[in-house]
Amino acid sequence: MKNSIYILGFLLRHGPLHGYAIKQLIAEDAAHFAKIKLPSIYYHLEQLRRKGMVDSSQEQSGNRPDRLVYTISEAGRNFFTQALRQTMGVTYQSEFQIDALFYFGDFLDQDQQLQQEFIQGLLKRKQKIEKRLGCIENVQAERKQHFPEFVHVFVDAIFSHHILHARAEAEWLQEVTQKMEQRWQSSPPGRQVSKKK
Repeated sequence: MKNSIYILGFLLRHGPLHGYAIKQLIAEDAAHFAKIKLPSIYYHLEQLRRKGMVDSSQEQSGNRPDRLVYTISEAGRNFFTQALRQTMGVTYQSEFQIDALFYFGDFLDQDQQLQQEFIQGLLKRKQKIEKRLGCIENVQAERKQHFPEFVHVFVDAIFSHHILHARAEAEWLQEVTQKMEQRWQSSPPGRQVSKKK
């Protein structure tokens, strides 16, 4: 669904495009906030073509080999509109793989080496998020130059969403790292995991 929305949306916005141009647009304009695997774009284009969502035609440019140019069909326009409606109704459900580390974190109480690795891992994760945060903020200003002013409010909405999430994650990591350090500094190494009765 997600890949189809972006492909059809770019065809609506920019008109007929060949696959490589769609990949470029996604890489430049959407990859900062949408996890889309670029190598799979041609697969999704073919699936959309088979379903009648896009039409394709051969185009030749100079001495270059022929290439397929894609145009959104009426069925594709209808699907795009319906997909946007469905996206509005998607329930927010966060899931973080790191939660498993905390769920079984009591086992780290027995291993000082793992405790140190855990703390270092949290700090590295925080550094990466802060680096990404700086990148997002820079990209936001740069990308707005490529859009007309009347759509800036939409661009800002996307980036502010990601910036707020990144800031919250960095703050959470700072807080939880301090708590873990305090826990293990106040507990003697090799302490046994307490079991519920």
